[in-house]
Amino acid sequence: MGLLVRVKWSARLRVAALALGTSPFALGSVLAAEETPPSDVATTLLMGAPVTAPSAYHIQKMGNQGIRLSSKNLENSYAITVLGSNTEAASAPIGAEAWQKSLGVEVEGKLGAFLKTDFSTRITRLESSPDFGPFGRQSAEALGVDRRGLEEYSLTTQFLGDRVAVTSSRRASEYGGLDPALSGRTGAYEQEKFNAWVWRSDKSSLSIEGTSSRVESGFQNLTQAMQTRNEESQQLRSKLSVGRAGVFVSHRDALAFSPDHGTAFSRQSDVETGASLGLSDLRKGPLLYLLPDSVWVSTNRGSVGQGDTLVYEIRPMEKSAVGMTRAWGYGSVNLSYWRSSVEAPAAVPEETQWRGRGMDVGGTLRSGRVAMSGNLSVYTADNIAALNNSAESNVNGSLFLTYSHAAWPKLSAGVTNYAYQAAFFDYSGLEQSNLMRYEVGVDSTPLLSAWADPAAQLKFIASYQDNSSRSQWSQAAAAATGAQNVFLGFKFTRSLLP
Repeated sequence: MGLLVRVKWSARLRVAALALGTSPFALGSVLAAEETPPSDVATTLLMGAPVTAPSAYHIQKMGNQGIRLSSKNLENSYAITVLGSNTEAASAPIGAEAWQKSLGVEVEGKLGAFLKTDFSTRITRLESSPDFGPFGRQSAEALGVDRRGLEEYSLTTQFLGDRVAVTSSRRASEYGGLDPALSGRTGAYEQEKFNAWVWRSDKSSLSIEGTSSRVESGFQNLTQAMQTRNEESQQLRSKLSVGRAGVFVSHRDALAFSPDHGTAFSRQSDVETGASLGLSDLRKGPLLYLLPDSVWVSTNRGSVGQGDTLVYEIRPMEKSAVGMTRAWGYGSVNLSYWRSSVEAPAAVPEETQWRGRGMDVGGTLRSGRVAMSGNLSVYTADNIAALNNSAESNVNGSLFLTYSHAAWPKLSAGVTNYAYQAAFFDYSGLEQSNLMRYEVGVDSTPLLSAWADPAAQLKFIASYQDNSSRSQWSQAAAAATGAQNVFLGFKFTRSLLP
């Protein structure tokens, strides 16, 4: 009976306190009106009146681009982010974007330590006026516009931490050139990828990945020439790693055909197998310090064909390669060498046979605020056939130096070279071409982010390019040509949203 009385007095006190508020005067009125036992009064004064339970979610503004809704449960949680932008120029110059709109959604979910999933999608649309150079037409009405659309999505699901994981993604882009003089050119590009870690631990892993891509005639990327044919490719690759050793196998099919899908230009199918070996844990002592992180070897076998090739006209193809990688705390280097051959069809042995080989070297070097990166590729090939014996070679490489400092512009300078030579022995002919490009750039984005506007970007670039070519044949006089180009430009972007 005593327990029931105490519960009743406590309940009456808390209901009255909740009705009047939690101020000291309101609480005093309640205590005067009720003959409350001293122990209940002390408990109420120390603990206070009941308060509303904390919210189970949190809403956060993501700058000026969107909002984020997330739960506060650390074990089973979720988060939803909506991002959008709408940038429009009132009077965009020729060659610049007139407007750009995008909308994206990101969803994250977690179920304890068993399941975690991330999903993101984004849709972007933009319109710009094409630029045909200083001697082209400058009327926007005459030029029409270019319209582009980009759709992206990615889904990643992990089980048991990251031991089992599946990732799927898709990227699609559409291009429409609406210049009346060109009668409208449109094209699309699609790429789908998936990657599955069937198992992954500290000492072993098994993965499967696949890629499928398609590009239509008429599609034009921002930095490439317009596509003149349709292309499709599919690739499936699997890799097993146990300890420091790994083996992999992949299959690839590629097809190029005419815009009307009526004529096949080329087709290729090959299977690649290879193995890799990690050596980084063996670097003990001065003699073994130069060991690479890993070495790998691979071989390809397949076939290639031109046009609507019949079975007996398919050319066998082989390729073998070996390479290594090495990384230090201040840099990295990778090196590879390959050999390849394309034989004549078995039914027509007198046709051309091709042999090629090459070497690729690349690396980076960092020291404080200065970084240097470069690459070099050397390639030679021979064609052997009746009245069509020739040889070709090219050397290309680049070297870039970068200086960066926090809250200051990022400076870069570099040089790029490409040299090509072809000799036609049966006709005593020689063709040579050379390209040399010097470039400097200033990226002021870090400066603007620290001092003015974190969302603004300002970049400046200047380059000088020298092109030269030479042609010499036994029955014609030698001819040489040259051209020089100078480019100056800058890019400034800033969101128009508040």
